[in-house]
Amino acid sequence: MKKWLYIIPLSMIIIIWQSSHIYNQSMSFQRSDEKKAIAFAEENVKELSSITDVEYYHGRLAYTVLYGTNDKNEEMIVWVPDSKNGKFITKKASEGWSMEKVKKYVIANQNPLKLIDIRLGAEVMKDNRTNRTETTPLWEVTYIDQEKRYTYYFMKFVDGSFVKRYSLKKDRFEEEM
Repeated sequence: MKKWLYIIPLSMIIIIWQSSHIYNQSMSFQRSDEKKAIAFAEENVKELSSITDVEYYHGRLAYTVLYGTNDKNEEMIVWVPDSKNGKFITKKASEGWSMEKVKKYVIANQNPLKLIDIRLGAEVMKDNRTNRTETTPLWEVTYIDQEKRYTYYFMKFVDGSFVKRYSLKKDRFEEEM
Protein backbone atom coordinates (compact mmCIF):
# COMPACT_ATOMS: atom_id res chain seq x y z
CA MET A 1 0.00 0.00 0.00
CA LYS A 2 2.82 2.41 0.83
CA LYS A 3 4.32 1.78 -2.60
CA TRP A 4 1.28 3.43 -4.21
CA LEU A 5 1.83 6.56 -2.13
CA TYR A 6 5.16 6.96 -3.91
CA ILE A 7 4.23 5.67 -7.36
CA ILE A 8 1.18 7.90 -7.95
CA PRO A 9 2.86 11.26 -7.12
CA LEU A 10 5.99 10.23 -9.02
CA SER A 11 3.87 9.29 -12.04
CA MET A 12 2.07 12.65 -11.88
CA ILE A 13 5.39 14.53 -11.74
CA ILE A 14 6.69 12.61 -14.76
CA ILE A 15 3.48 13.25 -16.74
CA ILE A 16 3.56 17.00 -15.97
CA TRP A 17 7.26 17.22 -16.76
CA GLN A 18 6.87 15.43 -20.10
CA SER A 19 3.78 17.47 -21.03
CA SER A 20 5.60 20.74 -20.43
CA HIS A 21 8.60 19.47 -22.38
CA ILE A 22 6.42 18.54 -25.38
CA TYR A 23 4.65 21.91 -25.24
CA ASN A 24 7.94 23.83 -25.11
CA GLN A 25 9.36 21.82 -28.00
CA SER A 26 6.30 22.50 -30.17
CA MET A 27 6.33 26.21 -29.33
CA SER A 28 10.04 26.57 -30.08
CA PHE A 29 9.29 26.21 -33.81
CA GLN A 30 6.81 29.06 -33.59
CA ARG A 31 9.27 31.27 -31.72
CA SER A 32 11.95 30.40 -34.28
CA ASP A 33 9.63 31.33 -37.18
CA GLU A 34 8.75 34.57 -35.39
CA LYS A 35 12.43 35.50 -35.00
CA LYS A 36 13.11 34.69 -38.67
CA ALA A 37 10.13 36.77 -39.81
CA ILE A 38 11.18 39.75 -37.67
CA ALA A 39 14.76 39.57 -38.96
CA PHE A 40 13.51 39.29 -42.56
CA ALA A 41 11.19 42.29 -42.14
CA GLU A 42 13.85 44.41 -40.46
CA GLU A 43 16.22 43.65 -43.32
CA ASN A 44 13.73 44.16 -46.18
CA VAL A 45 11.38 46.89 -44.95
CA LYS A 46 13.61 49.89 -44.37
CA GLU A 47 10.74 52.18 -43.27
CA LEU A 48 9.73 49.80 -40.46
CA SER A 49 11.12 51.29 -37.23
CA SER A 50 9.47 49.11 -34.57
CA ILE A 51 7.46 45.90 -34.29
CA THR A 52 4.63 45.92 -31.75
CA ASP A 53 2.84 42.59 -32.31
CA VAL A 54 3.14 39.28 -34.14
CA GLU A 55 0.34 36.94 -35.30
CA TYR A 56 0.22 33.73 -37.30
CA TYR A 57 -2.05 32.79 -40.15
CA HIS A 58 -2.31 29.28 -41.56
CA GLY A 59 -4.31 29.12 -44.78
CA ARG A 60 -3.13 27.52 -47.99
CA LEU A 61 0.18 29.17 -47.14
CA ALA A 62 1.35 30.10 -43.66
CA TYR A 63 2.20 33.72 -42.89
CA THR A 64 3.69 35.55 -39.94
CA VAL A 65 1.94 38.91 -39.73
CA LEU A 66 3.93 41.70 -38.09
CA TYR A 67 2.41 44.92 -36.78
CA GLY A 68 4.63 47.94 -36.29
CA THR A 69 5.27 51.58 -37.05
CA ASN A 70 7.44 53.49 -39.48
CA ASP A 71 9.64 56.56 -38.91
CA LYS A 72 6.59 58.84 -39.32
CA ASN A 73 4.79 56.86 -36.56
CA GLU A 74 2.31 55.44 -39.09
CA GLU A 75 1.06 51.91 -38.39
CA MET A 76 2.51 49.29 -40.75
CA ILE A 77 1.59 45.67 -41.40
CA VAL A 78 4.01 43.17 -42.89
CA TRP A 79 3.03 39.69 -44.15
CA VAL A 80 6.05 37.38 -44.15
CA PRO A 81 5.47 33.98 -45.79
CA ASP A 82 6.77 30.91 -43.99
CA SER A 83 7.76 29.33 -47.32
CA LYS A 84 9.35 30.50 -50.55
CA ASN A 85 6.01 29.95 -52.33
CA GLY A 86 4.41 32.94 -50.59
CA LYS A 87 4.68 36.60 -51.46
CA PHE A 88 6.12 39.17 -49.05
CA ILE A 89 3.63 42.05 -48.55
CA THR A 90 3.94 45.42 -46.80
CA LYS A 91 1.08 47.88 -46.30
CA LYS A 92 0.23 50.84 -44.13
CA ALA A 93 -2.63 50.00 -41.79
CA SER A 94 -4.50 53.02 -43.17
CA GLU A 95 -4.61 51.32 -46.62
CA GLY A 96 -7.14 48.77 -45.37
CA TRP A 97 -9.90 48.02 -42.93
CA SER A 98 -9.07 48.13 -39.24
CA MET A 99 -9.88 45.24 -36.92
CA GLU A 100 -12.57 47.37 -35.26
CA LYS A 101 -14.21 48.13 -38.63
CA VAL A 102 -14.17 44.42 -39.51
CA LYS A 103 -15.70 43.54 -36.15
CA LYS A 104 -18.52 46.08 -36.55
CA TYR A 105 -19.20 44.91 -40.10
CA VAL A 106 -19.38 41.22 -39.17
CA ILE A 107 -21.60 41.87 -36.15
CA ALA A 108 -23.96 44.02 -38.23
CA ASN A 109 -24.07 41.80 -41.34
CA GLN A 110 -23.42 38.23 -40.16
CA ASN A 111 -25.10 38.47 -36.75
CA PRO A 112 -22.84 35.97 -34.94
CA LEU A 113 -23.83 34.40 -31.64
CA LYS A 114 -20.22 34.58 -30.49
CA LEU A 115 -17.20 36.24 -32.09
CA ILE A 116 -14.14 34.05 -31.54
CA ASP A 117 -11.22 35.58 -33.43
CA ILE A 118 -10.25 38.19 -36.01
CA ARG A 119 -6.83 37.95 -37.63
CA LEU A 120 -4.97 39.06 -40.72
CA GLY A 121 -3.71 36.60 -43.29
CA ALA A 122 -3.09 36.29 -47.01
CA GLU A 123 -4.32 33.90 -49.66
CA VAL A 124 -3.40 33.24 -53.27
CA MET A 125 -6.53 34.06 -55.26
CA LYS A 126 -7.35 33.76 -58.94
CA ASP A 127 -9.11 36.63 -60.69
CA ASN A 128 -11.62 34.94 -63.03
CA ARG A 129 -11.83 38.01 -65.29
CA THR A 130 -8.09 38.30 -65.98
CA ASN A 131 -7.11 34.69 -65.19
CA ARG A 132 -4.21 35.99 -63.04
CA THR A 133 -3.33 34.75 -59.58
CA GLU A 134 -2.43 37.23 -56.89
CA THR A 135 -1.60 37.08 -53.20
CA THR A 136 -4.30 39.06 -51.40
CA PRO A 137 -4.13 40.27 -47.78
CA LEU A 138 -7.36 39.42 -46.00
CA TRP A 139 -9.15 39.29 -42.68
CA GLU A 140 -10.16 35.91 -41.28
CA VAL A 141 -13.08 36.19 -38.86
CA THR A 142 -14.03 33.14 -36.79
CA TYR A 143 -17.41 33.03 -35.09
CA ILE A 144 -20.36 30.89 -34.05
CA ASP A 145 -23.27 31.58 -36.40
CA GLN A 146 -27.02 31.54 -35.71
CA GLU A 147 -27.19 27.82 -36.41
CA LYS A 148 -24.43 27.27 -33.83
CA ARG A 149 -21.87 26.32 -36.48
CA TYR A 150 -18.19 27.23 -36.26
CA THR A 151 -17.80 29.68 -39.18
CA TYR A 152 -14.83 31.20 -41.00
CA TYR A 153 -15.57 34.41 -42.89
CA PHE A 154 -12.91 35.94 -45.13
CA MET A 155 -12.84 39.50 -46.44
CA LYS A 156 -10.22 41.54 -48.28
CA PHE A 157 -8.02 43.75 -46.14
CA VAL A 158 -8.07 46.66 -48.60
CA ASP A 159 -11.82 47.14 -49.15
CA GLY A 160 -13.63 44.61 -46.94
CA SER A 161 -15.15 42.81 -49.90
CA PHE A 162 -16.31 39.23 -49.39
CA VAL A 163 -13.85 36.48 -50.33
CA LYS A 164 -15.32 33.24 -48.95
CA ARG A 165 -17.09 31.67 -46.01
CA TYR A 166 -17.31 28.15 -44.73
CA SER A 167 -18.93 26.57 -41.70
CA LEU A 168 -18.37 23.36 -39.79
CA LYS A 169 -21.32 21.25 -38.71
CA LYS A 170 -22.45 21.48 -35.11
CA ASP A 171 -21.36 17.95 -34.31
CA ARG A 172 -17.78 18.63 -35.47
CA PHE A 173 -16.87 20.63 -32.36
CA GLU A 174 -17.87 21.24 -28.76
CA GLU A 175 -18.44 24.85 -27.79
CA GLU A 176 -19.90 26.25 -24.61
CA MET A 177 -22.29 29.05 -25.32
